[in-house]
Amino acid sequence: MLCLVGGFSIHLFCGCLYLWGNIEGYVVSHFHYGPKGTTGKGDTHVTPKSAAIVLPIMFWFQLPFNGVGAYYGKTQSPKLLITIGSVLMLGSIFLASFVTNCTAFLSLYAVVYPIGIGISYFPAMICGWEYFPERKGFVSGLILCGFGLGAFVFGFISTALANPNNEKPGDDKFFPRDVADNVPKMLQVCVAIWAVLCVISVATVSRDPNLKKMQYLPKSSQDLQQNRDSTLTAQVYNQVEEEPIGIKEGILTWRAAHICALLFFGLFYPLYIASVYKPIADDVLSDSVLTAAGAIGGVCNGTSRLIWATLMDKYG
Repeated sequence: MLCLVGGFSIHLFCGCLYLWGNIEGYVVSHFHYGPKGTTGKGDTHVTPKSAAIVLPIMFWFQLPFNGVGAYYGKTQSPKLLITIGSVLMLGSIFLASFVTNCTAFLSLYAVVYPIGIGISYFPAMICGWEYFPERKGFVSGLILCGFGLGAFVFGFISTALANPNNEKPGDDKFFPRDVADNVPKMLQVCVAIWAVLCVISVATVSRDPNLKKMQYLPKSSQDLQQNRDSTLTAQVYNQVEEEPIGIKEGILTWRAAHICALLFFGLFYPLYIASVYKPIADDVLSDSVLTAAGAIGGVCNGTSRLIWATLMDKYG
């Protein structure tokens, strides 16, 4: 059970990928005005409209590294993989809080941070599948529930830190200077909280010791052990009698095309809204109300992952 707690914790941090929709106005305003204490303009090329592309870029770098974490998650220590991912995530955001150049900020926040998410995404789930091989849907849903709830929890925290007085952006969509100056502190406080979540995850996520013991038993003992518990090993990784197909052949199957179509049509609109929900309504709603709206979306995101994944266990 501790493994699931650790998985939920790291995904609570990873899910702050969606936090960009809540903080993009603060960050853009921060670079628009320049560092705190300066009187001149900052980067005049940074606009609220250009910020909408950041979240898709983050997914562009995260998704390939999901495969890296999944591939090595079966053979390498989950603690090592989560530690590497945590260092990349925490280090990139912490360093980003000090930079004064928007390009440097995006290189850290929109590139390195998502790479860390990808590496950390699967190891805890794989370990959970080992402990509960017959409830993979529930395990995946519970852990991924944290991914959806990350924006819910830290949406309120980030807004409270950056915009405690609930100020609205001006007609040019930039927040007042005092809100923009709070961005570095906001990121640094969040990093401190996220570091605690990472420590919890590294401390609690581990492989099933029963599987580890199997590697050192004599073959006759292994056969006996496998007869006693047929759910181990084979069920964990869904081993089948058929020969596995290669990547090229897999991409050309109808099932791959079906999955790609589902992901494309199911994700592009929600991701777009997740990036722009504040700018499109900030002229009629306060910043705190829009933060609450984003938080409700995070709750729906997280709980739906748990519900649908659990139904998969029952109905397949």
